[in-house]
Amino acid sequence: MGRKSQFCTILFYEIKKILTARTTLILFIFIAAYSVIQGKIQANQLDKFDIETRDLQRSIDGRPIDDALIAETAEAAYKLGMPFECWDYSNCTYMNLSHWLKQIADDNSKLTDYNSESIYQTRDSSVSESMNSMKLTENEKEYWQTQEENLSKPIIWHYTEEINGLISTLISLPLILLFMTTLLLSQIFAGEIKDKTDPLIKCTVGGWGDTYLAKVTAAFICTLFLNIVIEAVTVLTSFFLWGKDTWNIPIQLFMPLTAYSMTIGQFIRAQLIMITATCLLMTAVTCFLSEILKSPVAVMSGVFGSFLIVYISSNRIPYSSRMLSQLFCLLSPMYMTSGSALREYRLIGGSGHYLTALQFAPVLYIAISITLITSGYFIYTNKK
Repeated sequence: MGRKSQFCTILFYEIKKILTARTTLILFIFIAAYSVIQGKIQANQLDKFDIETRDLQRSIDGRPIDDALIAETAEAAYKLGMPFECWDYSNCTYMNLSHWLKQIADDNSKLTDYNSESIYQTRDSSVSESMNSMKLTENEKEYWQTQEENLSKPIIWHYTEEINGLISTLISLPLILLFMTTLLLSQIFAGEIKDKTDPLIKCTVGGWGDTYLAKVTAAFICTLFLNIVIEAVTVLTSFFLWGKDTWNIPIQLFMPLTAYSMTIGQFIRAQLIMITATCLLMTAVTCFLSEILKSPVAVMSGVFGSFLIVYISSNRIPYSSRMLSQLFCLLSPMYMTSGSALREYRLIGGSGHYLTALQFAPVLYIAISITLITSGYFIYTNKK
């Protein structure tokens, strides 16, 4: 039997071991329940009331957010007792636009106090304040000023409730991946030690090197496959139910206070790339800790604990500590797939050549994954 054949034999065995584990059955039950819940949520948006309500709100699609539309929205909100409006079937035409404008307007003011000029000025001021709080350099500010100039004003309004639902679902996927990878892979190395079968590895023809590569390859195949399935089900469900009409509208209709020059579809693609890179990172971290900690429970605690610490740090470290704050934000998949990433203006690079956080984070995750897997190989093959 050739070495390649030996490697394939170990690889198929490791894949079978992962997929037939008891924890994998629990995971499949969880994924099935998640799919049913998502389907139920989507189905609830197809009843007669929601369809009629949605049609009313879409009646103003394609109109520029100018003085006339803002005045109509303010008047409708004022009649309902702004700022605590009670929108219902009979008066919901301007509901989503009202919520969008309130993300820009001052909390202590009323929409009747605004026109298109003051709305866009307030938005620009909020974006500038956010940039100043992040201690951007002048070159970085110029970069974002160029991005802002690409945004056509007045912005054309579109109803975005369904696509917002897709984005919110994608934001939750890193947590699902965290749960998935720890259940699938916490025992990939630690289980050998727990079951006292690790001495048998010394007797294999391929040795520890082939065994390590087979285990890691099997881990990546299983997690990437499940990640692709979950992403495909999520995106295709939204695509077949609602179409792609809203994929080409500006991202500002989802997050009004962002200077990113991209469409909602481009942001969704960036989310999918980020989620796939997150899957690679979590797989590498779990495999590395499973090799080092030698206990499945310790591995699960270590993975959950490390990602939780990074997420909390990304929200707690002040912007004044720029390098540390930026590093933790980049290392947090939950932060980088959320809407907060659209207000992350700190760039990576220099001399006029920059990458945004959304562009750099996947590269960083892949580099860390390669480093962990390579380090793990040398640690594993040099055991005495």
